[in-house]
Formats: sequence, C-alpha cells, structure tokens
Amino acid sequence: MQTMRRIILAAIVLASTSIPVVVAAQETEPAVATERPARRRARPENRALARARELGLGTRVAASKLLIGPAPETWVRSAGGKRPRGLLWPVRNGILWRGYGSGHGGRHRALDIGAPEGTPIRASADGVVAYADDTVRGYGNLIFIVHRNGWVTSYAHASKILVRPGQRVDRGDTIGEVGHTGIARGDHVHFEFRRDGRLGDPIDLFAGGPPPIPRRLLIEAGRVRYRVKRGDTLVEIGRRFHVSPDRLRSLNGIPNARSLRIGQDLQVPRMVVRGRRRPQDPPPAIGGPDPVEDGEEQEAETQALPQESDPEADDTDEGLTEAAAPDAL
Repeated sequence: MQTMRRIILAAIVLASTSIPVVVAAQETEPAVATERPARRRARPENRALARARELGLGTRVAASKLLIGPAPETWVRSAGGKRPRGLLWPVRNGILWRGYGSGHGGRHRALDIGAPEGTPIRASADGVVAYADDTVRGYGNLIFIVHRNGWVTSYAHASKILVRPGQRVDRGDTIGEVGHTGIARGDHVHFEFRRDGRLGDPIDLFAGGPPPIPRRLLIEAGRVRYRVKRGDTLVEIGRRFHVSPDRLRSLNGIPNARSLRIGQDLQVPRMVVRGRRRPQDPPPAIGGPDPVEDGEEQEAETQALPQESDPEADDTDEGLTEAAAPDAL
C-alpha cells in the first residue's frame, strides 16, 4: 500500500515539474512569419495628375506664362529625361510649308509643317506636358512641353490630344494628331520654339533639317512667302521647302545666287504629297491665295481669312501669338 502511494506521489511531482518545461518550450517556439501585402505603385495617369496639381500645370494661366515668358524653374526641374541638344522633326515625313520669319514683316514666328489629318505628332525632346487643351484663342488643340534645359516647344491645331498635363514624355512619343483646329487653313502643325521665354527659329536644331521626300511624290499647291536671312542660300532654302534652286530662281526672277539679299521676300512653292489633298479641304495656300493681280491681293486675302483673324496677315495663324499674348513678341 505504501509502495503504491510512493508511486502516485512521484508521478504527481514529475507532472508538476514538467509543466513549466513544456510551457517554456511553447514560449520559445518562433512565431510564424506573415507575408506583408505589396505596396501598390501609383498609375502613370495618377502621377501626372498629382504633378499637374502640385505645379499648376494644364490651366490657361499656365499656357499664358509660357506664351509671355520663360518656364518656371520648378517646371523645368520636373521635366525629367535628358537635356536636349537638338530636336526631332515633330511630324514624320511632314513638309515645311512656312518657315520662321516669313509673312508680312516677318510676323510668322513659327514653323508650319503640313501633313494629312490624323498623322501622329511626336514630342521633339524629353520633357513634361505643361498644357494640353484648347482654351487659347486661335491655336485650337494646343500642347506645350517644357524640356529639362528650359526650352519650350508647342504644337498647335491638333485634331486630337493624346497626352495630359503633368505627363512626362520621351523624345519621339506620340502626343497628338495633325489637324486644323482653331484658326488654320489646311492640316498642319504650327510649331513654336522658345528659349529663355523668347520665340526663336528652331530649324537649325533639327538634325539634318526636314526629312527628305522624293520630288516625284510632291506637287505644288499654292505659294508662301519667305524672308531671306543672313546665311541663307537658294540651295538651303530649296532643301527646307522641298523645291529646286532653279525653281526658286525662275519664280522670283533671280539671275544668280549672288542676287539674293538679306530681307528679300521670296515666293516659295508650297509642296504637298500627291493624292493627299481632298476636295473638301480648306484652301491650301497657307501663305495666302494663289497669285492675283496686285490691286486685288488685299481684298482676296481678307475674304479668305476667318473673321477673328488679322486681315493684314497672309496666314491665319501668323498672328496667333500676338492674339493670345500681346507681350510675347
């Protein structure tokens, strides 16, 4: 009987001393790791929206700032990408209709690049979209891009806008499509270039200039005026406008290349690609109507222009910058 009691007591003691060991073992058992949910990255459109709100991009006020002065430093820093040394021709196979400094008194301070409606418009360099809307009078659908070195490029008369304010774009990205919205005749891009807030001629910044197009594919569709600048030659002017030097000489009565004078106004054929013109298109002569008698020229131009445009300009978008921002010039 006593032996049985001893056995029971020993079992109780053993059980009481083993419980802490088990508990201790349970307490020291490593906790099971739980997987933390991955953080979602903001969508590009949300980042663009946030950037636009933070910097005040996309408004008519933003467009006005770029029309009359340099881009704010905060906008330049937000551009991202590479600092451009040159520019990409904004419309593949686009034809230079009118150059910088053409028109009456050299008032056309932009490049008009003709192409069929719907042709993609490309960003000329890396940058951030500062404005993409149609609230600036005369320009129609307009896109402003601020670049990392402070340059600003703009693309007017687009039929469609394919980017949003605050969006960062790379050189060559499609940002819109060619059209004739706003005050414009014929499908083209009205391309403006600004450095330090001032309009300038960007033609020398395009590597190789306008892309070459086989002459057999081109036909004349009216005339434009071009004012000769220092360093111009008939060969260079012809290359820009896709016309031969001989044609320029015969059209302007120039006996030889030495007769070219700085400030001289030349008649230059406006070339278009064969088969690209449609009967319902607006009048194609961006530089004014086809040649008329001297006494009828002013009357003909006034009748051809929309009511809101300047009747003294020989192109509907020649006075765009003046209409939108009088101090920009």
